[in-house]
Amino acid sequence: MGGARADSKDTLKVFRKQHPHLSIHDVPYDTPKDMPAWYNLLDVLALPSLREGLPNALLEGMACGRAIVATPAGGIPDALRDGQNGRLVPIGDAHALAGAILALLADPAERARLGSAARETVLAEFTPEREVALNLETYQRL
Repeated sequence: MGGARADSKDTLKVFRKQHPHLSIHDVPYDTPKDMPAWYNLLDVLALPSLREGLPNALLEGMACGRAIVATPAGGIPDALRDGQNGRLVPIGDAHALAGAILALLADPAERARLGSAARETVLAEFTPEREVALNLETYQRL
């Protein structure tokens, strides 16, 4: 499930052809209030970013307790730590991405462990209160 960019549509077609047993859905944009329902349908959230800040989709998926496979683009490794609360694969490595996704699909206990750890990370490190406190600390230091 996700919104594939126009330049990713061919890659999605190839992946679907290679893995016809997987249920993959390309869905349009939805409102923020409806997103938890979508995230909670997922077994694995894949974020194969090439360049990134700290994506809302990452934090939203983590908050919903989803197992996540992502690339270490931009700020993603600030939140997602390989083996602790998710899986990180090299940028542009489709085989590593597919392998990590398939490994998690085959291991419900590991998905649950990573999803739980991801949620705990968001609750501890990415709250609005913590963001405000860190911004104020930065301003005071400057």
